[in-house]
Amino acid sequence: MLRDKCLPALARKARYFSIRAVRECLRKHGCPVPPDTLKKYLYDLRKTGTLFDAGYGWYSTLPEAFVLNTESVRELVLLIEKQYPLLEFSVWSTGQIKGFTHDTLARFVEFVYVERHNISPVAERLIDAGYFVYANPRGRQRREFTIRQKTVVIRPRVKTQPREGHFVAIEGLLVDLFVESRGLPIMGLAECRTVLENLAGRYRISIAGLVSYAQQRKPATDDILKS
Repeated sequence: MLRDKCLPALARKARYFSIRAVRECLRKHGCPVPPDTLKKYLYDLRKTGTLFDAGYGWYSTLPEAFVLNTESVRELVLLIEKQYPLLEFSVWSTGQIKGFTHDTLARFVEFVYVERHNISPVAERLIDAGYFVYANPRGRQRREFTIRQKTVVIRPRVKTQPREGHFVAIEGLLVDLFVESRGLPIMGLAECRTVLENLAGRYRISIAGLVSYAQQRKPATDDILKS
C-alpha cells in the first residue's frame, strides 16, 4: 500500500511530501501504521532508492541533490577572510541562481552577513577594494539602490541562517532572496517563485531547512509557503 499506492499518489501532487502526509494517505486507504513501523518502512525505501531524504520529516522523489556553485562569491569570501580571519560571516550572490531565472540577470548583487558592529569596518574595506557597497540599506539608501558592477549589500548576521562555512546554503539563499526582494529592486516576487520552483523542482533540497528558516524570516514565510 505504501510503495504502490500512497507514494505514487503523493509524488504526482508534489516533488516533496512530509511524513505527516504519508501517514494521512495510509489512513485514508484504511491502512494506519504505527509511527516506528512507518519510519522503518520509509528508511527501507530510501535504501532502495525509491525515496530520498529532504530534511527532517520530509521526503522527495528527486534523486539528485542540488550542489550550490560558490565560484561567483569565492573572491569576496577570500578578501574578507584575509582581512578578518576570525570574523563570523556568510555570503551569497544572485549570480549563484542565474540559471534558474526566467529573465536574464545582467548584473548580480552579493550579500554579506556580519555582526552588526562589524558592518561599518567591513564596508570600508570592501569600498577600498573597489566594491560598490550598501551598508544595511534602509530608507533613502534603499530607495536609491542600484545594481552596478561589484555591488555588495551588508546585513546583520542571522544566526539561524543555513550555511556551510562562509557560504550561505541554498535553503538560506532562497529564503533571503524573498526577504531582500521585498525591500530592494532585485527581482519581483513572481520571479523569486520561478527560481524556487525551477531549482527545487529539478534538484532536491532540504525542504525542512527551507521551511524552518522561512518561518524565522517573516515576511518570507507566506511567500515561500505559497510557492
